Amino acid sequence: MMQSMETTEKGEIEKDIEEHLKSYDEDNVDDFITAYIKEMKLRGSDDTFDRLHLQKTIRDLFIGGTDTTATTIRWTLLYFLHNPDVQDKCFREIQDNIGQSRLPTMKDKISLPYVEATISEIMRCTDIVPLAAPHYSLTTSSFRATRFPRA
Repeated sequence: MMQSMETTEKGEIEKDIEEHLKSYDEDNVDDFITAYIKEMKLRGSDDTFDRLHLQKTIRDLFIGGTDTTATTIRWTLLYFLHNPDVQDKCFREIQDNIGQSRLPTMKDKISLPYVEATISEIMRCTDIVPLAAPHYSLTTSSFRATRFPRA
């Protein structure tokens, strides 16, 4: 008999929480689950920070983040199809700073300003979250050498 998606998801989240509890090190808070566990231990029997709330929060973050990321990737692909010069500049910046021998990390973000600006602009111009407020410039603005026309 197949388990429901929600049951499987809860099982995976609970397994991850359990692994974090086993390897918990108060001096090495390197992710959300560890930070939450630290807060749970600080608050003791406070019912606002417990395992059930942690499970629900992780599930919400995972679902929300997955959808937003997938939508951003779709819009980026569409934008690159219509702007191959931007795609080439992003690719060159990634090649020059990271190459193909390793995956990028958050530490690489500082050395990829053009890629970061491209992603930010795609998220600004597109509807990543349905029914979100529109994002556009009310007046013509400039930042450094870039001019942003009024929408």
